[in-house]
Amino acid sequence: MITTLPDLPPVTDAHRLAAFEAMQWVGLTYAQAQLSDTHRRVIECRAHHLRSKEWLATQQRSVIPVRRVHPGADGHPTRWCTQQGAGPLVPRQQPELL
Repeated sequence: MITTLPDLPPVTDAHRLAAFEAMQWVGLTYAQAQLSDTHRRVIECRAHHLRSKEWLATQQRSVIPVRRVHPGADGHPTRWCTQQGAGPLVPRQQPELL
């Protein structure tokens, strides 16, 4: 089954700065870390993780009906049933207050 990835928002400089501060490297400034290829890649990876985590907090999993088969002892279908299965992520809706 092929699933398409959702369009995530872009990684911002705020994500990169938060990622750098979360690493708590001693004696290294953000500018120095950006000059080092390894540090820059680690910061970018952590920034992508932070961005994805923020985005997932605004999403909820939908529920869709899925038809499933119950095979018999010989492997042939004996009956079908409909169950609720996990669907795609959808934006969270703010509940109506009134």
